[in-house]
Amino acid sequence: MEIYGVSNILAVLTGISIVTIGCLISYLFQKNLFNKYRDKVRNEVDKARSEPPVIPNKKV
Repeated sequence: MEIYGVSNILAVLTGISIVTIGCLISYLFQKNLFNKYRDKVRNEVDKARSEPPVIPNKKV
């Protein structure tokens, strides 16, 4: 009967560690992979905001 208690504790610890490792990998993936693209997107958005809007078929 005592082996079931140890087995349950190991199962809970394994589940918690898998979820924690998954969250850590997701955080590191997001931080390191998309960090270089963040500045590019920010620069493009700033350019789009600073330029006047282009209306098609309108002569200036």
